[in-house]
Amino acid sequence: MGRSFSEPRATWDLNVGGTLSVLEAVRLTRPTARTLVVTSSEVYGLVDPADLPCTQRTPLRPHSPYGASKAAVDLMVEQYRRGYALDVLRVRPFNHLGPGQDARFLVPSVARQVAAGERGGLPDVEVRVGNTATRRDFLDVRDVARAYRLILQAGDPSVPYVVASGRSVAVQEILDLVAGMSSARVRFVTEESRRREGEQADLYGSSERLTADTGWAPEHRLADTVRDTLDYWRARVVEEE
Repeated sequence: MGRSFSEPRATWDLNVGGTLSVLEAVRLTRPTARTLVVTSSEVYGLVDPADLPCTQRTPLRPHSPYGASKAAVDLMVEQYRRGYALDVLRVRPFNHLGPGQDARFLVPSVARQVAAGERGGLPDVEVRVGNTATRRDFLDVRDVARAYRLILQAGDPSVPYVVASGRSVAVQEILDLVAGMSSARVRFVTEESRRREGEQADLYGSSERLTADTGWAPEHRLADTVRDTLDYWRARVVEEE
């Protein structure tokens, strides 16, 4: 998301242009196919704490080029559903993490550094981070994937589904989980340069409609997700040697 501020054109080309290509392919070749398009919780932008949790009725007020491009995708999906009668659904997931996530994201980046320190026999590992007081709605990627499957099976195309846990967790809490699972002493160093100006302090959503329509609910505990992520990077560090 942060990179979108420095690369807005590439962000719009990828998200809007890429989705348009997919929808056109469906329209021209398989117009009866049920299709799921994933947007993002970033479509909500900066939300007043009094208006949380975000639902399918929360206004779209994107703050970043990434969020704006995903909001455009959200509108595009609805236009294709109405204008071309496509069976296309849209989903707005909140933050998800788990084994296999790219190390450019915070939690896998930290897990990778900690795993490398453990493998090297370092007694202390120093990890540089940004604003750890920020609170976000975190889900296990396996719960998110299951939500997508259930939406495809039983979802209502007229409804934009929110995939969320319904609560927010401070980034520092997740970092503390990683540190507590490590054999090394992990120290986090906050760098002002890693902070984003105007960043939303707290953001979480409600999956009430998703649960009502499909029966979905998160199954993975956050601590288990973090442990699985750390173990994934421990194995990768060994494979990369």
